[in-house]
Amino acid sequence: MMEEIHRKYHEASALFPLLEGNEFEQLKADIAANGLLEPIWLHPDGSVLDGRNRHRACIETKIEPRFRIWSGDGSCMAFVISMNLHRRHLSETQRSIVANKIANMPTHRPSGKSANLPTSVSQPEAARMLNVSSRSIRSIAKIQREAPDLMLAMESGELTAHRATRIIKERQRDEEWARIQNTLQPTDEKNWPKSIELLTGDFTQIGPQLPAESFDLIITDPPYGEDNVYLYGVLAEQAARLLVPGGSLLAMAGQLCIPQTLNVMTPHLNYHWIISYDTPGGQSPQIWSRKVNSFWKPVLWFVKGEYKGGWHGDKVKSNVNDNDKRFHKWGQSESGIGKLVSEFASTGTSKVLDPFVGGGTVAVVSYRLRISFVGIDSSADAITTTRQRMLMEMENERS
Repeated sequence: MMEEIHRKYHEASALFPLLEGNEFEQLKADIAANGLLEPIWLHPDGSVLDGRNRHRACIETKIEPRFRIWSGDGSCMAFVISMNLHRRHLSETQRSIVANKIANMPTHRPSGKSANLPTSVSQPEAARMLNVSSRSIRSIAKIQREAPDLMLAMESGELTAHRATRIIKERQRDEEWARIQNTLQPTDEKNWPKSIELLTGDFTQIGPQLPAESFDLIITDPPYGEDNVYLYGVLAEQAARLLVPGGSLLAMAGQLCIPQTLNVMTPHLNYHWIISYDTPGGQSPQIWSRKVNSFWKPVLWFVKGEYKGGWHGDKVKSNVNDNDKRFHKWGQSESGIGKLVSEFASTGTSKVLDPFVGGGTVAVVSYRLRISFVGIDSSADAITTTRQRMLMEMENERS
């Protein structure tokens, strides 16, 4: 009878995510056209144990449902899993969420049955039941604690656990940066290091005002893309004047425009090599136009005149998952940039220039290595951020 359709849902029925949107509409259309082919399973207490989606669809389409009562053998949790795991096309993240729900959840064994068996499911058991790793379950539990607002998107399949973890990390970094900004005091400026100079303005205007042959190394990460290729030509032209003889220019570049970039740089400096700047741990951008997941960045190495320095490897690797966008949307990691600067510049003797200072990674690394540094950026916000980041570094050093 239709008046009996409105029933309570058993706790175990919520292990698997509800169908939403187009999937649920398709289920309703199928039930409206063909009736309810698979019965709705009830717990002995009368609540819906399996078939929440079918139950909801019957209510909305006003189709008479068919019920069947679960026998009570074993655990109702295992029954729900067996009924849903293979007929639902769930991602690893979704299966891990289900496993996290059942880990340490009471098994709901009827009284008097299997009394000698455990009354809860352990995490390893849950992992085996859902064909996921215990590590995946722990990751879901951590996300649930730290960002419960992301769970719905993960259950629906819109968000992976990996991406949710990245979002949490980004949020934490933003919160830490906001906290740091609130604690910085203008009086900190009195201890500003003489070895670090920050200039606001267009490099094409400021560069010609800097003393010739005053830098041993220019290391920078200009904007990429076809519209910005000309910047590399300007950079190389200015570097030819600003570098000491034998000095190096290390410029990160996008793979798509390397031929054009080399064309505008080689009239001014000698091409020396391309260094692979590796970013391991899921930091790869997707280059849709070429169908490539890129796990490295080219660092174009040019030299003024004849190179007279020492030997270098042609691969630099940042720490795993160290992609740092706290201070600038195109920011690089301190671990990777630190290796580049320490490889090509010497403490106490070298002077480094970054004409596109961005979030100030090269500035901070140079300060730590006690290397003189000049940073330029056309964005006043970028210079302000770099200055605050430097003050933070100084404060951490004092403490």
